Amino acid sequence: MSLSSRLRKKKGLVRSPFQVRPSVSPETVIDLLPQIAKEIVKARMLIMEGEFNAFKKAKLNELEAFVEDVEKEVSSAIAEHIRTRAVEIKGHQGERGETGAQGIQGERGLIGPKGDVGAQGIQGERGNDGSPDTPDQVVDKVNEAKTLVAFNKIAGLDEWVRKIQQISREKRGGGGGGMSTPQHESFPMNGSDTSITLASNVAAGGNAIWVRYQGQSLDMDTHFTVSDKTVSFTFTPDDGSTISITYFRT
Repeated sequence: MSLSSRLRKKKGLVRSPFQVRPSVSPETVIDLLPQIAKEIVKARMLIMEGEFNAFKKAKLNELEAFVEDVEKEVSSAIAEHIRTRAVEIKGHQGERGETGAQGIQGERGLIGPKGDVGAQGIQGERGNDGSPDTPDQVVDKVNEAKTLVAFNKIAGLDEWVRKIQQISREKRGGGGGGMSTPQHESFPMNGSDTSITLASNVAAGGNAIWVRYQGQSLDMDTHFTVSDKTVSFTFTPDDGSTISITYFRT
């Protein structure tokens, strides 16, 4: 609205085609200027207030959106950190609880498969003055030897021969009868038998006999007894061992 229009409105001067527009005096204009300026300033202030409120609302909306975006980013970053870095918030160790009741004994497990056979150990050094022959091999070599074993090399043999000769003379009334050929027999033992049976009865009432176990001489009554063809031991020979017997038969 122009200034002239405002003045006419203020004074009640309405423009009409049938009226002659009166002239406005300078005094009237001067009187109306403060009021008109006030209205102009007020209108302008209203416009500025509306623009400011719109600006403020827009900025507040932007700020709220920004805060919301920041909260989402922070939450997402914390969740990602926990997921990737496995952050563990560990408190103080609690007190130890009471021991629970003993559980029921479980069933016995299955027997595992048999293990593989271990490697053979290193062979030991050969003993001093040892012989690689087994007792049976020694007996066989002695029996097959062309050279007789010296009489004094067999422990106790001379005593047994004198004893047999004495018994033989007594049975023959002091005569000098001959002796039968010595018999040699070997018996492999199985770890359970405690007696063996000879091919013939032992002469001199069962005294004309020499028994060796693994090459060691045994004593009658202490280690064995004789009844006819049967030789009974007072111990159980080991499995795989050998009993060698030399005797005169009746």
